[in-house]
Amino acid sequence: MANMFRRLGFLTFLILLISNIPSYSQELAEKQKPETQNPGAPVADIENSKYVQEQEVQSRNDIQGLIQKNPKHSIHHSPHKNKKDKKTEKMPETPSSETPSKETAESPAKTETPAEAPKQNVSAELIPNDPLYSSKGSWGQTYDDLWGIKAIGVESVWDYYQGDGIKIAVVDTGVLMNHQDIAQNIWTNPFEIAGNGKDDDGNGYVDDVHGWDFVGKDNNPTDENGHGTHVAGIAAGALNNGRGITGVAPKAKIIPIRVLNENGEGEDSDVAAGIRYAVDMGADVINLSLGSFDTTPEDEQKLREVIAYAKSKGAIVVAAAGNESSLVDMPASIDGAIAVGATTPFGTDAFFSNFGSDLLISAPGQEIVSLGSRSTHIGDRVRTNYYRASGTSMATPFVSGAVALILDKYPDATFEDVLNLLAAGADDMAANVDGIADEGWDPITGFGELNVAKSLELRPEDVRSYTENSQYKKFDDSQLESKFPVIPEIPFVPATPALPKPAYPSNPYTPQPFVPQPDPYVWGGTPFIPSLPSFGIRSFNSRESEEALFSWRPRRLREKEEDIV
Repeated sequence: MANMFRRLGFLTFLILLISNIPSYSQELAEKQKPETQNPGAPVADIENSKYVQEQEVQSRNDIQGLIQKNPKHSIHHSPHKNKKDKKTEKMPETPSSETPSKETAESPAKTETPAEAPKQNVSAELIPNDPLYSSKGSWGQTYDDLWGIKAIGVESVWDYYQGDGIKIAVVDTGVLMNHQDIAQNIWTNPFEIAGNGKDDDGNGYVDDVHGWDFVGKDNNPTDENGHGTHVAGIAAGALNNGRGITGVAPKAKIIPIRVLNENGEGEDSDVAAGIRYAVDMGADVINLSLGSFDTTPEDEQKLREVIAYAKSKGAIVVAAAGNESSLVDMPASIDGAIAVGATTPFGTDAFFSNFGSDLLISAPGQEIVSLGSRSTHIGDRVRTNYYRASGTSMATPFVSGAVALILDKYPDATFEDVLNLLAAGADDMAANVDGIADEGWDPITGFGELNVAKSLELRPEDVRSYTENSQYKKFDDSQLESKFPVIPEIPFVPATPALPKPAYPSNPYTPQPFVPQPDPYVWGGTPFIPSLPSFGIRSFNSRESEEALFSWRPRRLREKEEDIV
């Protein structure tokens, strides 16, 4: 009997003990709960950890995990008129204090209220490790080396859109396709078998695996000038690869199309053929950092027809306004093309930038750092294989990259949608020159300086009539002729007084002192590359110090004397 009571007592004790211990499954479930479900964890910290988590997943090659965390990365770009079926999500906005966010509303009540509540839905902006992004003063200037990227506010966009799968055709001097900062973004024709000597896709071009050379009539559109490579880097240079620079749309694909030779010259017919090729190969954006001279009526008609063809197929043509401080050049002036002017690091329009009723928008175009090589480059060297140059040629790819980001978010956007989003999001420069430039659209800066972040915060349906309700394309350019007379040729102005030729001694090996000679390409003391014939690239490039660049005050410069650097 005693043993029975002992057993009953032990059994009772065991039952009581088990009833007060959580089950193993419950304990395991608690241990496996993610930290993000901890009621005490600040919402902002959870949101800000998104990018780190994505990097960690990518480094482990856990593709399925990446797709589950970010479904938009699993959808690839499809050909034109059947674009990505990606959800057009709006970039997160910081909610007001009166409207709690969804995360806050669903969070359990906290026992203690912190002194300062963490901000909700704040995106952790991606900070690139590309060296020139964080550097400043590389050529003695007072502003950041990549001032243009920062001026257009694109960093906040990269957390959501990087132009993934969008194709940008660079119709130019070609592209140095093996450059370390663009090689990964060179487009490959998926319907062409390399090296088999056949036209596999039936488009009339044999082995056009990476674009086409309309100058050499072959499948090797390698840059022999440097201009196209510089342009491509601005539009889609690789991001966060620890090298050089980053472009506006760092995951876009570049289609190299060579229509200009090693001197930056080309034929109207080649340019028209290059545009048509880009459209037929499914280009979403076509970058034309070039301008036409002495175009015959027949060639002009060809350009108009091919740009209309591009528009009809949904391709967005972006073109340089020109560098003559005159009316907008062709093909930028043709309906169906977005004309782009240039701005400076000091928030003004560049004095060389063309203007007029055809100008839609302006973008950074002075002292822009991008790609080049020792043998193929334009401008002045900043670092090995990176150079700086100026011109509306440089401003244009900023807008092309912005268009790629817009199409990444709104894959079904039309030409008019893109036009209105760019215009409505631009930062008005309000030049106010002699009553010509004013708030809103003006013929000097268009709708203002490109602002990618603001454009992507808008929805196409909310800005459908934005450009129609402005003076864009309605302004009478004849009003500009009296204010800013068109200069047919760049006048010769000696940089220094004429000096007599020194008398050299009879000994030819005697060192002679350096005697500066007048520069035939100096306009008012400012170095200037002259206009080239036909489709010359006409890229402005300073070869002296920044002080020399601003030593001449052009008739269109609005800043006060103390604002000139």
